[in-house]
Amino acid sequence: MAGKKKRRKPISLVMNEWLYEGGRKFGAVLASISDVFERLIGEGVSGSGKSVKKLSVFLPLRQLASIRNGLSAVGKVIGRALARLGSWIAKLADRLLPKWLSRALAWPFVLIGTTGSFLLDFAGLWWWTREFKKLLWAIPAFVLAAPLIACMILSPLYSRSAKIVRYRQTMRDALEVNNQALADLCLAKLNQLGLNQAERAEFSAATTLASKGQMDAAREKMQRLAPVEVPGFPPAHAWLALQLMSGDMTPEKWHLIETHVGHALFVDPHNLFARRLQVEVDLYHDRNEQAVEAMKSLVTGYPDLNYPLLLHYGEMGDVVKARASARELVDYSHELHATQQLDLDELLRWAAAHEYLDQHDRAIEVLDIARQQYVDDERLNNRLTGTLLAAFWKHVEVRPVDAYAHLERALELRPPNNQVLVFLANEVAAGKASVIQFLEQRQTEDDLLLQVTLFAGDLHFRKADYVAALELYRQSCEIDPNAAGRGWNNQAWILADTEPSRLSEALEAANRAIEIDEMHPEFRETRGQIFLKLEQWEAAAADLQQALNGDLPNLAEVHRALAKAYEQLGEDELAAAHRRQAGG
Repeated sequence: MAGKKKRRKPISLVMNEWLYEGGRKFGAVLASISDVFERLIGEGVSGSGKSVKKLSVFLPLRQLASIRNGLSAVGKVIGRALARLGSWIAKLADRLLPKWLSRALAWPFVLIGTTGSFLLDFAGLWWWTREFKKLLWAIPAFVLAAPLIACMILSPLYSRSAKIVRYRQTMRDALEVNNQALADLCLAKLNQLGLNQAERAEFSAATTLASKGQMDAAREKMQRLAPVEVPGFPPAHAWLALQLMSGDMTPEKWHLIETHVGHALFVDPHNLFARRLQVEVDLYHDRNEQAVEAMKSLVTGYPDLNYPLLLHYGEMGDVVKARASARELVDYSHELHATQQLDLDELLRWAAAHEYLDQHDRAIEVLDIARQQYVDDERLNNRLTGTLLAAFWKHVEVRPVDAYAHLERALELRPPNNQVLVFLANEVAAGKASVIQFLEQRQTEDDLLLQVTLFAGDLHFRKADYVAALELYRQSCEIDPNAAGRGWNNQAWILADTEPSRLSEALEAANRAIEIDEMHPEFRETRGQIFLKLEQWEAAAADLQQALNGDLPNLAEVHRALAKAYEQLGEDELAAAHRRQAGG
């Protein structure tokens, strides 16, 4: 027996005994400290007649020690029970399982027993030493902290997508009631959640497709990011709105543009590009005051807005501000041209700014740059023609050589809207001697003088200045008698239709026109109407019937005249037929 090895205690019992002994010693120390200070304080106040027991501030220490000992005993009992359970499981496992596995199964019970007894000791001490009256003051703090605690507990339960939906809805509600501070806070939270990262990646992919010419694929991606029905990713809404601002503009397209711009500004009211597009929408709807105010705040970031501001100030008569906007636009366009190729609209705005500053030669230089890029563009040719004519007017008195060089260029362009002819016709009608001399010098090269003189007569005719018109038509017949048919025909109209009517002279002029072009429908109609006034019914019917073979703009009037002529000739059926064709 003496040679038997002494059996070691289980680790659980060792730990429980250590805890118990430590707790007992700790309680004894607290009790001794409380005894010393209680005696000191008690003696100091014994003469006051008050109970020392009530004044003892160390009474809780003594209670703490006794409670600690009691709870330690409870912990010891529980710990031992768990440890024994662990030992029993270990013994059973030793018989059935390898030793290392049996110990592994037993250790959790040992650990739970020791840890549980310690925690139970601590919980008991905390509970029995609290002053619950003072703890009541914690209730208001707890009530105030409850929402924060709830958010801390519930926040992990919400998915990222659910949070995004809630923040978006809150932001929309805030914007509807003009609570910008709350909307900005929600937008910041959305950015913290990384909302824009995925959308920006998709947006970047779409713009890459657009740069490669795959516009359909790019537009499809953008429409997923920015649907028409609900607000989406602001840059995508702005991109779609910009794409719609091309081609023929219809009310339906403008409605879509306004919808996309509205969605972009709803989500991000500070989006500068969306605000820039909103200016175009306001201008389309004639909300000029609102557009001008927006342009004033955006012009620093978008210098091209100086052009609509220039037009606005020009209409308002504010020359100082208009010229300031023109100078800003000229400087911006010059800098931009140095770094990239400008489109036609940008070049036209640049030229217009130079023109407003009376810098016509520079405007012509800009338009010549545009012609190199956009050959035979009708809008560009019209603008260049107008600028050349304006330069002619500016230089004709002080630099006549340069002025007529500009006029020659305008004549070479010959835009289809007869802009040059109108200009020259006005000059001829006003008796501008230098212009008439210039045209006479060119008469050997082309029929420009004849055309201008006829056009000048037409201008006076539209103004009901028949005397001046008649004189110009006579001059056109003298310029080139072989090409004077229109001049003779127009004289015939004036002589026949104005008071006092001179039908014999009108008939002579109409005959001269028909001698030049016998089958011309307009000339035959003119003479037919004159025969009708002279009551020469057969001659009138013959000329008017011949006039129907041409493409006349006033066929109804010719049919009415024929109906009258045939009625006088007794051809009632023909008269009725022409009345029907005239519309009754």
